Amino acid sequence: MKRIIFSVLCFLAVYSSSAQITVSSGFSKDTVQLGEVVNYTITAKVNPQVNISSVDLVPLDSIISLVQTQINAQSDTTGNPKPAVGDYSIDSYGRWNDKSENKKIDITELSWDSTTVGNQLLLENTFKISFWDAGPNLLKTPTVVYELGGITSEYVPNNGAQIFVAVPIQEQEMSDSMDIAPIKPIIIEERDITDFYPFFYAFGLLIALPLIYLLYKKITSKPVEPVKEVEVFIPAHTIALNKLESLRETKLWQNNEVKEYQSQLTYTIREYLENRYGIQALESSTDEIVKELRESNFDPKDEADLKTILQVADLVKFAKAKPSGEIHEEFLNTAFSFVNKTKLEESL
Repeated sequence: MKRIIFSVLCFLAVYSSSAQITVSSGFSKDTVQLGEVVNYTITAKVNPQVNISSVDLVPLDSIISLVQTQINAQSDTTGNPKPAVGDYSIDSYGRWNDKSENKKIDITELSWDSTTVGNQLLLENTFKISFWDAGPNLLKTPTVVYELGGITSEYVPNNGAQIFVAVPIQEQEMSDSMDIAPIKPIIIEERDITDFYPFFYAFGLLIALPLIYLLYKKITSKPVEPVKEVEVFIPAHTIALNKLESLRETKLWQNNEVKEYQSQLTYTIREYLENRYGIQALESSTDEIVKELRESNFDPKDEADLKTILQVADLVKFAKAKPSGEIHEEFLNTAFSFVNKTKLEESL
């Protein structure tokens, strides 16, 4: 009986420990061109008492090219082809630095973008990767070693991220045309009246030039005042507040359209930042936006609200996180507050 109770307690301890952390990963785009740089984000959702001690980077050195794997399967006679590693390059490891070069980021080399959501922490790090094998490529989410209550455990995700690499249209068309273009001898045609059309056109132009000049003088002798277009300037905060109010009325997240709701919310905030501070916010990552804002007249006190809105929205879009309904309403209210606090007051 004691052994049974001890086994149950051990099982509950392991289950409780594993429930303190979840790790996922995702790309910022579903499809990229050959050689195009794309953001790859690793996200850990943890209890504040959890300490991540290391992350295994081996999956980043073994990205699977599904096309090459299929080719190997067709040519392999054993029936057990190994997954083929795709051709790629890692342009940036984000905030991490593998100083020991052992493909494992230990606690001294880890640095996260941290966001508090409810009673848990969202930890993120973004890599920049370029792919050189066309077709689908698969990247497994790295394994994480963490410590909780003096007990060291290993979290092995069973998920991953897939991205499709497309060949540029120009190269595909060039390849097709080179493959099918026939070689033909040059055909020399006999001269006919059409060969003299350029001379006829030139002669007609010489005759028409004086008439064109007279017509021009007649038109320009009576100047017409141009109609001045009145440009209506709409402040950045007015545009943003109107869009946020419209978003609230659509009730997207109440109708389970969470991803569309978060996309419209972050697009409105990014558009407001671009119009308000003159930065490239629509095409930049959260870290790049914050860096550019720090170089402007942006108040650092408002940075936390901005990062919370953008980072959690990225989790919903790319990591498929599912925040509660209260968080959606809270983030919308935070967006209203952020725009009102940072708006540029109009001078009278």
